[in-house]
Amino acid sequence: MPTLRPTIAELRAGLDLANDVRHTIIIPPLLVRVRLTGILFETDKSFLLPSSMPGIRKLKSIYDQHLGKTVLVSGHADRAGAAAHNLAPSVDRAKSVAAFLQDDDDDWMTRFKAGAHQSAVWGTREDQYMLSAVTDSGGSPYLTAAVSGRVDAATRDATNRF
Repeated sequence: MPTLRPTIAELRAGLDLANDVRHTIIIPPLLVRVRLTGILFETDKSFLLPSSMPGIRKLKSIYDQHLGKTVLVSGHADRAGAAAHNLAPSVDRAKSVAAFLQDDDDDWMTRFKAGAHQSAVWGTREDQYMLSAVTDSGGSPYLTAAVSGRVDAATRDATNRF
């Protein structure tokens, strides 16, 4: 008995099957729901912290397996503060995660520009996080100093080596 694993598009177009043969058709899911924990941000920020990378990479793997699907990214902001204040950072965080999933570096680059909501503006601190998460050819992070948000000697050195 043949087993078929058609795509949604193939199912919509119709399958051409022999009448005198039994078939097993495995229908792909129309909906995939993923709940992630451990996707972390600093208070009032939309930049994914390096400790979030294992979870976000797993989510990216699932996303890549379902290309062409519509994705809804939702999340929440900090426990502290009023709901009205936390709405904008929550939306910014969801947009940041969506940009990561879609490899949308243009979206990420706009976050370094002034004028956006404060949680969306990235700068030296976020650069330091990236330099502490990315490794050189020897497997060592470019930046091993503490993330301070200041352009210090360690940050300049890490940037030059990168």
